[in-house]
Amino acid sequence: MLKRTFLTLAALAATSGSPAQLPNDRWHVASTPDGALIVRYRGAFPDWVDRKSWPNLVGIKWPLEGKAAMPSKDESTRQYRFEDALQGAVEVAHVGVLAVVITGDGYVEWLYYSPSHDKFMATLNEALRGKPPLPLQISLEQDPDWVNYTDFAEKTVPR
Repeated sequence: MLKRTFLTLAALAATSGSPAQLPNDRWHVASTPDGALIVRYRGAFPDWVDRKSWPNLVGIKWPLEGKAAMPSKDESTRQYRFEDALQGAVEVAHVGVLAVVITGDGYVEWLYYSPSHDKFMATLNEALRGKPPLPLQISLEQDPDWVNYTDFAEKTVPR
């Protein structure tokens, strides 16, 4: 999983909707000063997410083609389709919630929190069933204090 250097990010005073947007869903965008790394992170979570009951972090990394730092238009389109399908599947089933999306440095990485790695992975596999293979690298970790989200969000929230 990405070694996070969130202190070096400069927050942008912007919010945007996620591709699979929930009602009243707010996302913030931050980037490094040179724009080489762009991060979208959720400003608030749906009411059905209880952080104490969602200690599992799922990192899904999609390495980019060639030596590109940012995705091509084609890659970006495929990544948004993947994001929409997975986010919709896991959030409707309440087995995962997308917290952060990191783009740049040769990859895109989605960070989800889940009450169960097994249920998340079952839903991921079902969402991908019958689709062409994707170059995904998946890591499953414990993060009961949501450090991977809170350390970043607290240091980059637009003021």
